[in-house]
Amino acid sequence: MNISGIFTVKKATRSSEFLNPENLKSMDISGIFTAKKATRGSEFLNPENLKSMNISGIFAAKKATRDSEFLNPENLKSMDISGIFTVKKATRGSEFLNPENLKSMNISGIFTAKKATRGSEFLNPENLKSMNISGIFAAKKATRDSEFLNPENLKSMDISGIFTVKKATRGSEFLNLENLKSMNISGIFTAKKATRGSEFLNPENLKSMDISGIFTAKKATRGSEFLNPENLKSMNISGIFTVKKATRGSEFLNPENLKSMDISGIFTAKKATRGSEFLNPENLKSL
Repeated sequence: MNISGIFTVKKATRSSEFLNPENLKSMDISGIFTAKKATRGSEFLNPENLKSMNISGIFAAKKATRDSEFLNPENLKSMDISGIFTVKKATRGSEFLNPENLKSMNISGIFTAKKATRGSEFLNPENLKSMNISGIFAAKKATRDSEFLNPENLKSMDISGIFTVKKATRGSEFLNLENLKSMNISGIFTAKKATRGSEFLNPENLKSMDISGIFTAKKATRGSEFLNPENLKSMNISGIFTVKKATRGSEFLNPENLKSMDISGIFTAKKATRGSEFLNPENLKSL
């Protein structure tokens, strides 16, 4: 089915069952949702057997309200949603994408709205194993996204450059997956101000991490447990601490099993306060 451009009315109300055929397997809906205002379209697309979908550019409306189940088919396995979330304001989209069997997703550039509120469960599928979310979080303000990405089986993630918002508040559990073992977070923390990110990265099984250049914010407050995973064994933190002011970073890096660390050039901040325990791991053998 090709339904691109069908939904161009000025106002659409309660189209929840608009598309729910049992045997629909392929659909191009790019550009269908260009109405000025859309209300309660939560079940807009929920066919049982839909397996492939291109929804790039569908969500260009000025305001979208309660689309929490907008895409939640049971058997959807592949999806390109790049550039779908360009609305000026999005409210309660917490379950926007939560299919049970989604395994691959490209969401680069989807979150360019000016303001995003309560998107804490935005992406939390059970079986998601691979994800490219580079550049998705370019909104000016993000509030309570603490569980933004917390799938059970996610093992690999590229989140470089995702956190470029001007202000980030309470993102303490932003990435806290049980089985995440490899992560590239270089350049993710370029916001002007970061508040209470103490548990920002604390997965149980994280063993390798490149965090070079992540902490370039102008001010960092209470990041004491910023990186404290139990099984982290290798870390490159060169050039991470280039902020102008650092306050209470005493436990900044204190993993139990950290054995090797490159901290060259990390402490170039203009002012550092109470960093006495900055590096005090129990088993650190090389520095």
